[in-house]
Amino acid sequence: MPYNIRIVSTYPPRRCGIGPFSRDLATACSHFTSEVGHIRVAAIDNGSGPYDIPVDLVIDQYNPESWREAITHISTRAGVQPHEVLSVPS
Repeated sequence: MPYNIRIVSTYPPRRCGIGPFSRDLATACSHFTSEVGHIRVAAIDNGSGPYDIPVDLVIDQYNPESWREAITHISTRAGVQPHEVLSVPS
């Protein structure tokens, strides 16, 4: 069964070192077609958008409500409760 991957990070066109790394990670994971299902990115935004696929969710970095909505969206889509979502800080 393929794994679905969710990356929560800055992402191009935002200029910072982590954004390009996250883009490269998403691209590299997409080459493992038998192991990886969907790759989705929740971009942490400071007004740098717009974003292209695989970004399907934009989080306003300065808005706590935006972070809460993102957690709800991600956990609902994954079919788990918010406290069950695995997060790995970058």
